[in-house]
Amino acid sequence: MESRFLYHANALALGGHITRPFLEILEGQGSAVLPISGGSCSARVSDFRHRQLVSFRSAHSVVSGSETPAQDAKDGRPARQREVHTLSTVTIEGLNIAGIVTADLVVARLTSKHSTSGDDSPVLAAGSHISNLRVAGVKLDLTPHPVLTCETLADVKTKCQGADVLYDVSGGTIDVTKDLPKRDRSKPGAPYEDRRIVTSMFKDLSASQPLLDAGCTPRRGVCQVFVPNFGHIFFGEFIVTRYSRRLTMLRLELGSPDEGNIEAAVVEGNGDWNP
Repeated sequence: MESRFLYHANALALGGHITRPFLEILEGQGSAVLPISGGSCSARVSDFRHRQLVSFRSAHSVVSGSETPAQDAKDGRPARQREVHTLSTVTIEGLNIAGIVTADLVVARLTSKHSTSGDDSPVLAAGSHISNLRVAGVKLDLTPHPVLTCETLADVKTKCQGADVLYDVSGGTIDVTKDLPKRDRSKPGAPYEDRRIVTSMFKDLSASQPLLDAGCTPRRGVCQVFVPNFGHIFFGEFIVTRYSRRLTMLRLELGSPDEGNIEAAVVEGNGDWNP
């Protein structure tokens, strides 16, 4: 059977669920999923509002995947190997969550490039950012973490040594100088079964005196802020495996008086050759 690429890309503008004071599903907004054979898909939502809890002026999501012949480095002619390009992006304008978290613009972007040779293929999150972000009235300028410009796991090993803490799914710190185990292709299994690194696209906010003065508690090592009587806010949460990447620009674990979980600007992508 001829080798073919199994595309993998999806995007979500906003979704979640509320458990208090109402038991409600915050239905996914602006979702787009790329067919496994590639192509393109997009979605747009305008003037969204869920009660008085969350709203945005507009949001659009785009995913695409296409294949091009790779060029021979010597003479520029098409080479025997092929290259596959995948894009997953979300843009949210005018986001407001309970008046505590506001942003003029939230952009999540993942691009990947695969060739028929090589295993650790480039996946890049550059271009992901939040403009005019405010938490509890305090303006935050998020500082990019080195992982923002990491394309491969080899880049993570090189650029993230001595940087902010990386976590695995068990919650413990990991040594980024060691390789993640490769999947045994002779056995069935999804990419999600691979070991994962969980980190942030941005550096921690523990040195932000304005946040402390406003009664908020930044957590050292990850880009996270706790707002009393509101909940925990995670910025640029990035999940890395050998075969996939998932970026959530804003994730909220609401506490009291509202309780629930909200995610905004979520993109995922990569893909793999089969067989």
